[in-house]
Amino acid sequence: MDSILLASWTTWKWSRNVAKKAYSLGRTAGVAYLKKKISEMYAWSPMKWVWKTIVAFSNVPTFWAIIEWIAHHA
Repeated sequence: MDSILLASWTTWKWSRNVAKKAYSLGRTAGVAYLKKKISEMYAWSPMKWVWKTIVAFSNVPTFWAIIEWIAHHA
């Protein structure tokens, strides 16, 4: 159970930090920044596949709304 909590915390912390940086860059640059950070992740990272799924099923306004939510609630 502790390893699951640690993985969840690590995922949240990474997402929070990257989303805050993306939000500070503005919508266009922020979305590009987050997509770049996702592409830099290790290929077999579960976190990468969660984010890739979000990107695949989101349009830019929805993706930006996710970034805003994380940036404001972290």
